[in-house]
Amino acid sequence: MSALVGLGCAAAAGLVGWFTPVVVRRLPEPDPEPEPEPEPEPTGESDGDAEPSPEKGEHDTAPRRQRKPIPDFSLWGMHAVEREKELYRDLADVRGLALFCALASALVAGLLGLKFGWYPVLAVVIPPVPVLVAIAVLDWRTRYIPNRLVLPATAYVVLAGVVLWLVVDAQTELIRGLLGLVAVRTFFWVLWFIRAAGMGFGDVRLSALLSFVLAYLGPAELVLGIWLGFILFGVPGLLISAIKRDYRLMRVPFPFGPFMVLGALLGIFLGQPVTDLLYG
Repeated sequence: MSALVGLGCAAAAGLVGWFTPVVVRRLPEPDPEPEPEPEPEPTGESDGDAEPSPEKGEHDTAPRRQRKPIPDFSLWGMHAVEREKELYRDLADVRGLALFCALASALVAGLLGLKFGWYPVLAVVIPPVPVLVAIAVLDWRTRYIPNRLVLPATAYVVLAGVVLWLVVDAQTELIRGLLGLVAVRTFFWVLWFIRAAGMGFGDVRLSALLSFVLAYLGPAELVLGIWLGFILFGVPGLLISAIKRDYRLMRVPFPFGPFMVLGALLGIFLGQPVTDLLYG
């Protein structure tokens, strides 16, 4: 029975994933960021009452050592040195995009169907799969997560949780999912507020979607899924810098979204086994 459920989930998600380029082409481009205002140039005039600045010492005049620039490279549309954002209409024409999204969506949804079988929780975990695959691809290539994908998907999983509460009395799962959403989104918001340069607000929104699904499944899935996202985020920089023997590559600003999605997927499959292994 689980095999049939897995095949059905894979077929449905793969079909939806095939139309990812159609959805991407219709996405509106984000508003350009405002350019910083130029600093006023010194006029050379000084206030007569102002005290002259003390002469700089030998150590004060020493030039500050500048960091070496990051070597540029590209990895399936992700550039080490940031460029202008790739237009959605150009991204929709990327060769193999439909096939990749269809296969990735089918594989993930099929594995989830095999894991859970014919169980109501499929209504929460399967429909977001093609959306999350699209979000991972878009963030990888553009470093931007569109609100028109992540916000409706988040609203859907919460609504699905409410429906399951009313239909099959899944009250505990719904409460756990909402608490996980609030806790994890708040945590990501604090990280964004402290150091916005290292995390986009799209990652904060994505954390709400992922944390609800993970917490709905269980606390082990939530903790491991979020934690693995951070761990996986540091792997590409370490690997590339080790292979090329250039430590500067550790500073490459990889997008966080794809690793959040991958970490959440691993958390779903490994959360409970890891808990059983650690605590018996």
